Amino acid sequence: MFKGLFSQLVIIAIAVGIILTYIKPTLAEIGTTQDDTAIYREERKKVAFVNQQLAKLMSEISQVPQADRQALETYLPSPDNVDVIGVPRDLEFITESVGATFLQANLASVADAAYKPEDDRLVPYAFNFSFDGTYDEVKGVLSLMEQNNYPLEIHSMDVTTEDMGDTLQVDALLVTYAYQPATE
Repeated sequence: MFKGLFSQLVIIAIAVGIILTYIKPTLAEIGTTQDDTAIYREERKKVAFVNQQLAKLMSEISQVPQADRQALETYLPSPDNVDVIGVPRDLEFITESVGATFLQANLASVADAAYKPEDDRLVPYAFNFSFDGTYDEVKGVLSLMEQNNYPLEIHSMDVTTEDMGDTLQVDALLVTYAYQPATE
């Protein structure tokens, strides 16, 4: 049917045209789709692994008693301000709850760089705190300060005996922090 050289050249040209305009782009599209599919499968494996880790962590969280979770949620976020009246009141309550004698708790100057945190977003508040008590009462006050709803760091503490040595006087410098987020 196509016996002439010209006819065969036309057929070859049409075949090359079909290859260049239809088959080659289709093969390229198939290759791209296969590459995308391989990437999708790999990402799906990663997501499945992350979901597995998340489920494991969620199960660990659910095993923590509710009371412990509430205490942690209360303690972890630093307050955005410190109640300068509430802290001395809390210290007085702590002292009296163990039977010690509360002497004073008041706001101190924070000019001392010794308790300036590295993170500029933390604003220090220092308090002078004094009380009298027996050795066990002093231990009780320190223990209750550890369990407080906000962190109280002891930056200095002087313990002296009074009169017969049964009573100890404690003078401490306590520091707590407020969190001030960076302004953008």
